[in-house]
Amino acid sequence: MLTPRRAACLSLLLALSVLTACGRKAEIAPMQGESPAAAPAALSKQAGGIESAAAEPAQQRYLVLTHRYTIEAAPQRMRAVIDAHLARCRALDCIVQNESFTSPANDSLPNGHLAVRVARKQAAAFAAGLAGPDARVLRQMTDTEDRTLQVVDVEARIANLQQLRERLRALMGDARSGVKDLVEIERQLAETQGELDSLAAQRKVLAMETDRELFEIDYVAQRSAVERGMLDPVRDALLGVGHTVAGSLSALITFVAGAAVWLLPAWLLWRFLRARRRRDED
Repeated sequence: MLTPRRAACLSLLLALSVLTACGRKAEIAPMQGESPAAAPAALSKQAGGIESAAAEPAQQRYLVLTHRYTIEAAPQRMRAVIDAHLARCRALDCIVQNESFTSPANDSLPNGHLAVRVARKQAAAFAAGLAGPDARVLRQMTDTEDRTLQVVDVEARIANLQQLRERLRALMGDARSGVKDLVEIERQLAETQGELDSLAAQRKVLAMETDRELFEIDYVAQRSAVERGMLDPVRDALLGVGHTVAGSLSALITFVAGAAVWLLPAWLLWRFLRARRRRDED
């Protein structure tokens, strides 16, 4: 049996359905006073609107850009180079994610690492200042990752949950809701708000990754010309030993391959002669 409240809701839904059907007919049917030939013109206008919508700009892409650098600096100037890059980063309002520097000890050379996120508009300016009199860029590469689908999905879920939250709040304010209904609505409202907070945090992380470009910079010590010259004989000797070993191994492989061709026929001949000798002895 329908309660008055359910009957009213059903009547409202039926009325909305009728109004929607009438509205759709009014969009297609010619207006009063127009000839039926005007209907195709109206449809053409609608098609033109669809073509205009299709001609709109493509959806924005959300890309994660990671730049990896290897920078060479003199051992005694490496700390100053890192500090200069940090100062330039802060001047461009970037975010420092990681910074490390290992001082030279005994015979080891210093090294450092820097990871910063720079706003996309300032990324080119920051990259241009990495090389200088005391710093030389040895290697540079850029990785790109498309996060468009993930961003669109999160934003759509946020919009849907916001609409659901507003509907639940409206039901909370309905004086006709019973105590049991209010408890259930409040529970669903709390769950919806929790999901919204989680999605908002995900969107914030995605914004950090897509709105700012990550620079991963490794700092290596520059060797002096004397050090490079001292190691040249050792390098040449190692290369000579490598060539000698490779040549000997090549000769051994060639010999084994050539001998293997005759091993099977020789073994079969030996077995045949041995069996024949045994028959003669018997």
